[in-house]
Amino acid sequence: MRRLEASGRRRRKVVRALEDDGRWEEEEEVRRELRRALPLPTADDFPAPNPPSTDDGLELLPLFFDGRDAPVAMAQGLGGWELLELRPGGGIARSLGVVPPPDRPPTVNEDAMPLMAGYLRYWLERDALFGAVHLRMLEATDGSVTEWVGEELRAIGALVLSRAEVRAKVRRGVVDRLTPAELLDGIRATDQDLLDRTSWGDRL
Repeated sequence: MRRLEASGRRRRKVVRALEDDGRWEEEEEVRRELRRALPLPTADDFPAPNPPSTDDGLELLPLFFDGRDAPVAMAQGLGGWELLELRPGGGIARSLGVVPPPDRPPTVNEDAMPLMAGYLRYWLERDALFGAVHLRMLEATDGSVTEWVGEELRAIGALVLSRAEVRAKVRRGVVDRLTPAELLDGIRATDQDLLDRTSWGDRL
């Protein structure tokens, strides 16, 4: 309860600051507007941001599971993004490959696009999305909540597509188009990493 009360106080401060700038919009208003016209990633959203490098520390790298005994980490390496198989007891077991991330939207199978739209709609309903966006808005001077959330959804989509293509290329080499299963791989390599971002606090 103390954590929720503290978060409530922080949220009120965020609301006041953005209201003073004329930029505040209630979450449900933003959701209603963006549900009608869901923002999807475009060429302007590529390339996606690089993951940290191993020099920054293994604990900062995005992790995912793919059936191995330990997680696989994604790191910025020489010439692209590197997939690293970790040891169950800690440390790096071996490199699985280095692949340049896409500099434009990868081609996706038609039956995979509803999956992308569904994932972005899922993010739109998450309070974590707004908590992270509100915090970053305090460091800027323009843009409404709707504009910021729309940009964030496009960035999330670009990151998912980029990580999906890197995973697919490490697995099967040349990739002409991403399948639904490979898009799911991109989501699995992205979701927990996004949830770990700084927010203004906890909500029920």
